Amino acid sequence: MSEKKFLWALFGLGIIAFPWVIFRKAPLKDWVIVYFIVGFVSGIIDNIVTAKGFLRYPVKAFPRFFNVSCTFDFVVCPLMNVIYNQVTYHDKPHKTVLKLFLFITPMTLFETFLEKNTNLIQWRMGWKWYHTYVSIFIKYLSVRFIMTLIRYSSYLQNVYVDKKSINFDVEQ
Repeated sequence: MSEKKFLWALFGLGIIAFPWVIFRKAPLKDWVIVYFIVGFVSGIIDNIVTAKGFLRYPVKAFPRFFNVSCTFDFVVCPLMNVIYNQVTYHDKPHKTVLKLFLFITPMTLFETFLEKNTNLIQWRMGWKWYHTYVSIFIKYLSVRFIMTLIRYSSYLQNVYVDKKSINFDVEQ
């Protein structure tokens, strides 16, 4: 299979998996938020890293429009992060971090394999596997933390609205 066909197959598989991953567990709004946050952040970070010359993508799915790997930045990475957030939804912080290693280790090994055996990605200017590992670790943990803050903020708003509606009913 050619590298371009592999990218398109991975892209198609991600698009097919999207509804299953997003709709398989509640709350739906959390998973949509995670997906778009990760896609946005991945696109920005990858754009910076490629512009600085650390990474290069000789074979791309949309070479006329993007200088980054759309398949990874906008499909694979966000879907994996949604699955990670679903799996760690009720976990305590230490379990969340332990499970993170289970997610990012295979991803980093796969990227290392692709870098060594294909023309899909090239590490340059001293970029190594551990740079990928740490960057994915920070990104996934940051998004998980942001989602915790969003959930807590939503909880506080609901508590405030419930108290206000109770007081309103009592006054009448």
